[in-house]
Amino acid sequence: MEPGDQLIRIYKGTLIEVDVLDSGYKWNGEVYPTLTHISWKATGYQIGGNNFFGLPTKRRGE
Repeated sequence: MEPGDQLIRIYKGTLIEVDVLDSGYKWNGEVYPTLTHISWKATGYQIGGNNFFGLPTKRRGE
């Protein structure tokens, strides 16, 4: 992903729009360092950001 891209997901009837920035990801007027932070806030439980947004995932160390 590159700055200016946008991720869109509907979760439990709520539209989640995330803007990709140079310095992280912007959602609901706040900037977060990772997508995982956003996915945790949006769902209330721990889920990987790439998994939540349907993006390819990497195993640790790859």
